[in-house]
Amino acid sequence: MPKVIGIAGQVGAGKSIVLQTLNVLYGLPLFDCDNVAKQCYFIPSVRENIINSFGVDPIEESGKLAKDKISALLADNKTKKKLEKIIHNAVREQFELWKSRYSGQWIAVESAILFTSDMNRLCDITLAVEAETPIRKRRVLRRDTDRSEDGFELLEALQKIESERQKNEADLHINNSGKSSIIRELEVIYNQLDKVIQDKQ
Repeated sequence: MPKVIGIAGQVGAGKSIVLQTLNVLYGLPLFDCDNVAKQCYFIPSVRENIINSFGVDPIEESGKLAKDKISALLADNKTKKKLEKIIHNAVREQFELWKSRYSGQWIAVESAILFTSDMNRLCDITLAVEAETPIRKRRVLRRDTDRSEDGFELLEALQKIESERQKNEADLHINNSGKSSIIRELEVIYNQLDKVIQDKQ
């Protein structure tokens, strides 16, 4: 069974670049929790659970995700935790199924909420991708042209607990501000993964 490295990072930190580099350098298969979470709404048992729990169908008649209805559930503290629990459990189940198909040494899992969703518990080691706030803001505003500076600040506030846990609990940290070679940093990190795991035990 492969070992799991969990990749976390604040918005705009550059998780995707780190993951792409790990894939190119070492061929690590990637499980993207954020994308899988969106697909979980289409799983019949998950969809039925949401309908029974909230009286809301997360799928429109057109077959598309009912984003407005889901956003409304997530905006209400009474329904947010229950919906998140349903989706997080579904994501973990999908991850275990996906993981069982691989036999290499390492696989990678990416999540913007790796710690607050408890996905970190399924990882052998965790890596937090970091970058200075002004750099992250520029990246996000350049990437998401319809997002304002206030929108970025809102994302920051929503991720505050996750960011604190990444800072305090991640096993390894990498700075992706563009001041040094990400390839060289990842080579160093990759070569010390087994040692870090041994030190944790």
